[in-house]
Amino acid sequence: MELTIHSDGSFDITVRKITLADCYPGINGTALRATQITVADDTVNYRFRTGSLQLRFTANKDCLRIFAEYEGEPIQTLHILNRVLVKGEVSRYYLQGHGTGGPCETGAATPTALGCRQAEAHTLIGIGGIAGCLMFFSEDVTSYAQHSTLFYEPIPRQWNGWQTWAEKALRLDARFELENVRRSKHTVSLAFLESGLALAEGMRAAAKLVARHMAARNHIPPLFHWCSWYEAYDLFSYDALEDALNGMRKKSVPFQFVQIDAGYAAESGDWLSPNTLWPGGLQRAFTRIIECGYQPGVWVAPFLLSRYSQVVTAHPDWILRGLDGQPVNALICYGERKLWHSRSETYWVLDTTHPEALAYLVSVFQHLRDWGARLFKTDFISCGVWNSAAVLRHDPSITSTEALRQTMAAIRAAIGEDSILLGCIAPFAPMIGYADAMRIGGDVGAEWKAEGHGPVNMIQETKGAHFFNHIYWQNDPDAMMLRSEHSALTEREAQALAIHQAISGGSVNTSDRVHRLPESRMALLRFVTPDSEKRTPWYPDAYKRYENLTIACHTLDVDRHLVWLFNAGERNVRLSESFEDLLPISEGFAHEQGTTLSCGVSNRILADLAPHEGRLFFVTVSAPLAREPGNLWSW
Repeated sequence: MELTIHSDGSFDITVRKITLADCYPGINGTALRATQITVADDTVNYRFRTGSLQLRFTANKDCLRIFAEYEGEPIQTLHILNRVLVKGEVSRYYLQGHGTGGPCETGAATPTALGCRQAEAHTLIGIGGIAGCLMFFSEDVTSYAQHSTLFYEPIPRQWNGWQTWAEKALRLDARFELENVRRSKHTVSLAFLESGLALAEGMRAAAKLVARHMAARNHIPPLFHWCSWYEAYDLFSYDALEDALNGMRKKSVPFQFVQIDAGYAAESGDWLSPNTLWPGGLQRAFTRIIECGYQPGVWVAPFLLSRYSQVVTAHPDWILRGLDGQPVNALICYGERKLWHSRSETYWVLDTTHPEALAYLVSVFQHLRDWGARLFKTDFISCGVWNSAAVLRHDPSITSTEALRQTMAAIRAAIGEDSILLGCIAPFAPMIGYADAMRIGGDVGAEWKAEGHGPVNMIQETKGAHFFNHIYWQNDPDAMMLRSEHSALTEREAQALAIHQAISGGSVNTSDRVHRLPESRMALLRFVTPDSEKRTPWYPDAYKRYENLTIACHTLDVDRHLVWLFNAGERNVRLSESFEDLLPISEGFAHEQGTTLSCGVSNRILADLAPHEGRLFFVTVSAPLAREPGNLWSW
């Protein structure tokens, strides 16, 4: 990696035929207007009318870091790279999404592919070509949100006296949100990592650096649990819990946790006060779960407050307010159907920078732990992340990222190191170091549709977010919809989606009452039950040759491999790929799940896939399979 610092304070970064040219910092979307610039060795100092900025560069063989110190008037945004020019062999990009639902995406970095769209990354972005790739990211996400934007900009040219914009230049912007918070000094850093590997592997290497710096909680094997939400949504009750537990015991399903989701509380915010569906409250329910041999889990939305909650009535000073002094609306339900049995049409936000509000929240989690809960699904976390420039916090001296991490640190202390914290509807970066698992996609549903509750976003995110699975935490692709009743999913779709979720290597859960499942779906649940190994598939470049097709591969050991093909599109797909393009072997025995076992040595995978169909191949090297595997991982 080569760094060139110029006397005017600009600099160039070159790596593997990629150059970030004419790099220069900015403030609030505009290039810095410095009145004095001093360049000395690895440091550039900029002085301007309202303050000063220092950039300090450190480098080793593969990684360059820029440390920035800003002093001056409060600002919203500090740009380390302000609309810099990207030159050279850049054909693809990879973006880390904001949070649950992403989008984490990879795509072609061409004017045709990007068009007028700006590709937005949060914390981590990679660009690359044939020669290698370059990732840039923030390792320290404790105080400020970091965003990057990749976009094409027309280049003005003169032709026969006319000005044209026929050509376009690829540009990049990398910035930190300082949120107009006033402090003596703001310190941020941006890292650049080069790699000769594929772009996904480069992203994984960068994610490991972030995880190490943030002390990520990535040590636990895949979770296997039951969640009440998609079974009866907010109508789930204690009686329904009893029935579900009896079914689990009858079928001997080895769930680790049984988690009660939204709908148990009288009002959001009054988490320890049950509604009429839960006589005896959560304490009674947890006791029953433990008696049945499982560990209790519970859903809490720590920042949400129903306007009719006891908390709001007793403590209006705990409510986060906008600049106009009115409560910030996190959710609005003006229609006929209200959320979670509440009377409330609006949900407000708990201002956890208020010491008493945070103490109350801590007491809630302490009680839940004391009653037996060991899995905590913390939902609607993004409702607590409001730019400090747009709200009136009790403590105005901290950013939204700091406010969130302060809250998550308190929750983690309350639930203990031995409990599992599952994040949901949450920004990714600030949760690193606190979350053990993270929902990566939007809610699934009982039918296949692109908008709303359905599998499309989940399918996208299992592939897009795989690079940080078991690095930041374990990814949660959401519940498997296994039931045949009250579902519009076909047999083909239900099986394909369940295997797709399981092969992603993250947590596995369902909401269906297992004793009501037909035997084929019960066999499917047994098939996708995880073992104790942490695994993440790789996605060969071969998938780029096919529209809406996922190719995911695992090497379990030198003799056993998995190849998963999934057509999420609406057209038939015919695939023919060599083993060498998919696996670290040139030939072997490929047995397709559900077909006859006899097969000879082959060097290719051949398949015709109908819309929404998946095909799973067990590939062995030394000898063909002797029997049909009953589990995805144990065969």
